[in-house]
Amino acid sequence: MQLQQSAIQGRDYHVVAERHYNIAIREVAAAVPRLNKENCHAIYTAAVHIFVCSLAMGPRPGEYMAFREDGQDGLLSLFISVRTVLEISSKLFSPDVVLKGDEGESGSESDPAAETTGPVRSSTIASEYGYWMDQLRHLIESELVREGTLIPVYRTVFERLHECYDAVYSPFSPVTTALLSPCIFGWLYRLPNAFMFGLRQRHQPALVIFSYFVLLLDELTWNWFLQDWPRHILIGIHRNLDVYHQQYIQWPMHCVTSKA
Repeated sequence: MQLQQSAIQGRDYHVVAERHYNIAIREVAAAVPRLNKENCHAIYTAAVHIFVCSLAMGPRPGEYMAFREDGQDGLLSLFISVRTVLEISSKLFSPDVVLKGDEGESGSESDPAAETTGPVRSSTIASEYGYWMDQLRHLIESELVREGTLIPVYRTVFERLHECYDAVYSPFSPVTTALLSPCIFGWLYRLPNAFMFGLRQRHQPALVIFSYFVLLLDELTWNWFLQDWPRHILIGIHRNLDVYHQQYIQWPMHCVTSKA
């Protein structure tokens, strides 16, 4: 009886949370055109929380962060809304006002323990990613050589991804635990609009590149709201690739599934 009541309560909480989440999206979307110095920090914070809450809801069928089966924008569009707030604000006033609030409050001092490198990252990935980066570069150059407007965009996305792998898995100066999330999500934050459009359209090279980002995302699954997402996204990508391109994501899929 008690378990049944708990289950009913859980469903009720979920319904309420879903309602609040939908209200938040509508309110923030309506507030962005009215962005000013007084409300920018609140809108920025709300946009960040909406994205985290969307991940905390867990993977949903047909939703793979960068694209959806129904052709609509994936959750990545919510993350990019954070960038939109900062871009609009930077034209009006200092970004510090957005990040810290109108009072310019400073954050708490960082925990010295957080500055040290966290648990040892996969030595297998560290030793293998160079080979697979070369394969990915070859795919981009061979398939996009005739697409003059796209190839510089995809090259930039790839080079930034390669730099991210170097930062995370370098044996000499790996990024600290405190900087791991900014490093990985920073790649997402800087995605060009043309590349995001390719993801929504399920452009084959774009999906392959994104699968390599998902392997980096898997390094952050100690955050409970990211658990189960990497495997789910990779399954969705694999399902939307033709047989030829599926071979290019065997490595990230193997790394994620063997870790689980």
